[in-house]
Amino acid sequence: MRRLPSVAAVALLSARTASANSYDPPSFDLAEPTMPPRAEIVETTPSPTYYRLPAQTTHYLARSSIGAHTRLTGETDTAFSLDILMGAALRFDRRSNTALWIEGGYSYVKGREHLAVLGAGVGYRKRGFLSPLLALVPHVVAGSIDGTTCLGVRTSVIAGWSAYSFELAHQVAFRDGAQVHELHAAFTFPFLAGHE
Repeated sequence: MRRLPSVAAVALLSARTASANSYDPPSFDLAEPTMPPRAEIVETTPSPTYYRLPAQTTHYLARSSIGAHTRLTGETDTAFSLDILMGAALRFDRRSNTALWIEGGYSYVKGREHLAVLGAGVGYRKRGFLSPLLALVPHVVAGSIDGTTCLGVRTSVIAGWSAYSFELAHQVAFRDGAQVHELHAAFTFPFLAGHE
């Protein structure tokens, strides 16, 4: 019986020693992850179709036309006419079908007129070889009518397709203090050259 307290004392002492040397390892349980808020992407650039358009906005014009030139002042008569013009169409944007129309060249009316022509206006034309077009182009004309120096204005409406079109214009020229009114009708070919 005397050994019982000493056994109890040893057990108590080893329990205290074990509790002093005990070590609780950290828990490896992770907290439940939370999803970040969904990102909202706002597109501020042009649509993908925009990048498939040709980069250039300048198209070079080279047009020749043959037709008839009718004098409306005094005697009414009609003569053969030939125009040779060069210029450019400057689109307002890669996506735009509207352009600033600039052209200049030479206009001949058989037997009576030799004129330098310079014009700037607005044109509408879609891309493509046979796409419809419409243009309104005022021109300044200068040269000679019936051997007399003149200065005037020709206002042209051009309509048709990109390769072939028709031009109808009214021309008023001033010579020797008098006005000469004329009507100009012509078939244009080929209408447009250069990049598409």
